[in-house]
Amino acid sequence: MLVPLQIQWRDPANLGSLDSAGSCRCDDGCEYVLKDTSDHPLMPHSEWFCTKLAEAVGIACPPCAVIRDESGVFLFGSRWEGGISSEKWWELLYAGEIDPDIIYPVLSRVLAFDLFVHNDDRHLNNFLTRESRNSYSLLAFDFSSSWAIHRIPPLDLPLQKEALTLRAHRKMKNMFGDFLDIDCVNETIDRISDVSSVTIQNIINQHPREWLSAAEESDILSWWDSDLRANRLDGIREGIGNGSLL
Repeated sequence: MLVPLQIQWRDPANLGSLDSAGSCRCDDGCEYVLKDTSDHPLMPHSEWFCTKLAEAVGIACPPCAVIRDESGVFLFGSRWEGGISSEKWWELLYAGEIDPDIIYPVLSRVLAFDLFVHNDDRHLNNFLTRESRNSYSLLAFDFSSSWAIHRIPPLDLPLQKEALTLRAHRKMKNMFGDFLDIDCVNETIDRISDVSSVTIQNIINQHPREWLSAAEESDILSWWDSDLRANRLDGIREGIGNGSLL
């Protein structure tokens, strides 16, 4: 397991997303939104797993950490990053203030990834847009309705038509037309396909043992090496291409 950060100050206002355990400042000098097991016993694992897997396949997320609270309990922490998500970044995109050639590929990669981990809660405020030196960067965060939250292995596709992930996609399509970059979708699928079970084992080994039982870990690793994972990726490639998953 990675060396955990220690909480120095916990925000009494309990600011964070609806399913968070509040926010804090840690001994690295940064602030984090916290997730614990109060909403689901596998919440910290799912957040950690999806964030680290996303990073492994080239999708930017706010950095995450294992955090030990005042009572010795390990929490998942997503670093609080400044950005313009509260200013409706998609409206800035629509107004031409953000270059679509930068944002559309990211949205395409995130959609393919979210379908893989069965994230049904990717609403548009679950992106963070940051101004960079030459343009803007788009980061994906919040995997609290993904992966093991539903079950291990993940639920069969498609997502429910009213899932926030699909509703957000439809809103973007209404605003921008066929914005999906199929090459980026396929590249993301290929990258996930190339992730080995050794990498998955390493992702799991980096978080506390109590976040995942030995049986659950075995189920994940067995599924990862099975034809079921390959079939899911093939289905996402086809379903995004022909629109049947959207």
